[in-house]
Amino acid sequence: MAQASAAFTKLRAEVEELTSAIEAQQLVLRGLMTKRSKARRQMNNLFLDPMARLPFELQSQIFILVPLNPNPGVYPPDPPKPAPNAPPMAFLGVCRLWREIALATRQLWAGILMDSLPRGPNYIELSKIWLGRARNLPLSLKLSGRLNLGQSVQDLITHYRHQLEDLTLTFPLSHLTRTDSSQPTLVLDLDDASPLSVLKTLTLESTSEEVNFTSMGKWLNILRAAPGLLSCSVSKAWFRHQEEGLQPLTLASLTELRLGEPYGWMMVGDSASSCTMLRYLTLPALKSLTLSVLDITNEEFFTFLTRSSPPLESFDMAVPDNWNNVIVTRCLGLMPSLASLKLIASPTDIELYTPFLDVLATDRELLPNLREIQLGTDCPVTIDYNKVLRMITFRFTACPKRLEKFELDWAQQERDFTPDLPDEPVRAAMRQLAKDGLHLRLGHFWAESL
Repeated sequence: MAQASAAFTKLRAEVEELTSAIEAQQLVLRGLMTKRSKARRQMNNLFLDPMARLPFELQSQIFILVPLNPNPGVYPPDPPKPAPNAPPMAFLGVCRLWREIALATRQLWAGILMDSLPRGPNYIELSKIWLGRARNLPLSLKLSGRLNLGQSVQDLITHYRHQLEDLTLTFPLSHLTRTDSSQPTLVLDLDDASPLSVLKTLTLESTSEEVNFTSMGKWLNILRAAPGLLSCSVSKAWFRHQEEGLQPLTLASLTELRLGEPYGWMMVGDSASSCTMLRYLTLPALKSLTLSVLDITNEEFFTFLTRSSPPLESFDMAVPDNWNNVIVTRCLGLMPSLASLKLIASPTDIELYTPFLDVLATDRELLPNLREIQLGTDCPVTIDYNKVLRMITFRFTACPKRLEKFELDWAQQERDFTPDLPDEPVRAAMRQLAKDGLHLRLGHFWAESL
């Protein structure tokens, strides 16, 4: 019995010794295999992967130049959205080198498109990780979904409020109909406790053909939270009437304001277009203004211009149907620095251009800096070319700064449609103006080919 116990002890010690030796050899083997993999990777990088031979700055710049969310129909392009098969997330799974480059390139993560909101906590957490990789860079955020974005999204905006420079709210609200008009729909509450102190660009838009109602009070609160805003655009957002107690607001830095699409004419029930916010705004730095339906009174509009006294350089508007020579003269007289004027009228209201053609052809002190005029319609129409010629000749020859460009633009040119062109004397005069340096186009006809 003692003999067997001694043999067992001896064999156990031998097994432990062999096990230790095997483990030591396995450790050596793993080390050798790691070195071999590293050597192979360096060899492959040296001869097969051109990225590995570039400085990090160039590697990073190549990744930045890859279109992150290519969409030819969208300008400016959308920021990327979290998707494993699309950049920048796709870069993470190619190889270790690409992953290191992608994670170290902060610009790749400085923008995000969050769609189909509201979403669950995992998606919000992923978005926080994504934006965190941008570290201290300015951020661009596009939110798409229901107007009630959810508290987690609002918390995300609040968390990054000191970095957020570009915010877009897009609502494809096919479910929102006119019967919803009694309920405020935009749920994004911001106040002095959560200011968007560095926000430069703010966009509110809808991709729905339905009518979208938004609370003017909530929208003004968002604007109030962004005192440094430079550009604001609102499209297909209709603001409710009968909101009382709204406080006026001055945005001292705003240089660009786009309210609606001038080619769209639509009025709905008890709603009001985005132009109604001009009742509450003072914009002393405004340089570019685009208006669709001007559903405030002329006096309210002129009061806004007088109150703001903006250095307007570009004015783009769907022409109201009640403007005459007196109103046009008063309006343009409040825009002395204007350099570009674009007017839109429906085919049935093409005569709405007449007051502008008359006024601009008689007063050389009105709009002394005007260099570009564009008249637009939904489809080809006949216009009084004699008045057009009189106006552009006057602006080209008699004004302090001569007219540089005149275009009559047809938004929907029918393939087989041949518009009525001016008679020969008018065409000859237009050809001469073009020869003297005026950029002149009637639809798809350049003056030289008239």
